[in-house]
Amino acid sequence: MQYEQVFIYGTLKRGFSNHRRLQVVGTFLKEVTTDDVFDLKMNFFPCLFKEPLTSNSSPKHIKGELWSVYKRKLKILDKFEGHPTLFKRGKIMVEGQEVWTYFYQGADIHGESLTEYIEPK
Repeated sequence: MQYEQVFIYGTLKRGFSNHRRLQVVGTFLKEVTTDDVFDLKMNFFPCLFKEPLTSNSSPKHIKGELWSVYKRKLKILDKFEGHPTLFKRGKIMVEGQEVWTYFYQGADIHGESLTEYIEPK
C-alpha cells in the first residue's frame, strides 16, 4: 500500500473535534514544525495561507502533526477540506522533506498570525 505524508495543523489533529476523520485514513507519525513560514489565522476554522496577502501579515513557522495517509484515501481528506475550492492541497517542506498540506483559498482574514491552532474548550 502506498502512503503520502500530510502536515495537519487544525481540527484534524489528535484530540481535536474532527480527528476521527483522519484516524481512519492514516497513522500519526510525530509532532513537527514547518521549515518555511506561513500565515495561520482563525476564521470559523483555522486557515493556512500559502502567501501573505496583506501588509498586516506576520508569517511564522507553524506547529502541527505529520501523518502517513493511504494514498488512495487522500480523496477523503480532500472532500473534508473542500479541495480545491475552499482549501487546496499543496506541498510544503517539513524537516527537510516535501509533504502535503491544505491551504485556504478564501480572502485574507484580519487578525493575529498564529504559530499553532489550539481548539477552544
